[in-house]
Amino acid sequence: MGQCTGYQYKNSYQNYLNSYPNGIYATQARNAIRDFETRIITQSLSNLRDVSGNTYKYHGETQNNLPHRKGKATFTNGNVYEGDFRNGRIHGQGVLNFDPGNRYTGEFANDQRNGQGTMAWASGDNYTGAWRDGHRTGRGT
Repeated sequence: MGQCTGYQYKNSYQNYLNSYPNGIYATQARNAIRDFETRIITQSLSNLRDVSGNTYKYHGETQNNLPHRKGKATFTNGNVYEGDFRNGRIHGQGVLNFDPGNRYTGEFANDQRNGQGTMAWASGDNYTGAWRDGHRTGRGT
């Protein structure tokens, strides 16, 4: 006997809803469809790649088997990112620790530093300001 996928469950609920739109279980069917479409679960994923091709392991919330919302990525090169993900990409607020003692805290988009953030180097130097595609932009402080 084969397994019933989430997609099949969704279709079953949708077929019921189409057949009995005002039936006593119509609200339950609508809720089941909504829950399936927005389900966020916590799991661990391996062998993921960012846009630069760096491989990492992930633990955190997922949607459609992709990192989504809050999680932690541990890269094979030793870098560690904790923060927001969206549709499988580092996106939103987070903290990236890399090269012993270097730390970036701020905004990310499409797996790169984008927006406002603070970079603290192991040497003690700091930069707070705008970032675009992983590079400092503007004057900063």
